[in-house]
Amino acid sequence: LFDASLTLHISGCAKGCAHPGPAVLALVGDENGAGLVVDGTAKALPAGYRPGYDAARGIGCILAAVRAQRLQGETAAACLTRLGAAGIAELYRRNQ
Repeated sequence: LFDASLTLHISGCAKGCAHPGPAVLALVGDENGAGLVVDGTAKALPAGYRPGYDAARGIGCILAAVRAQRLQGETAAACLTRLGAAGIAELYRRNQ
């Protein structure tokens, strides 16, 4: 469902040393759990959090939305842009 149009960065901390550039989606671990940054770097303020080790469930909600709402010929990145940062963050936080 995700394609080469986007990057998913996973970081254990907000310093983002290994990948300082922006990503369409970034998962960042911190004292609040697994934070989701939309269209930014690991240093950016996360748009939403999931507790502990539950990031996979949040990403699953985002994938389900991309599967259901992606238009024919649309890239995954374009679909996420259309869904918007607030919508993506809500999907990530869903069912906590």
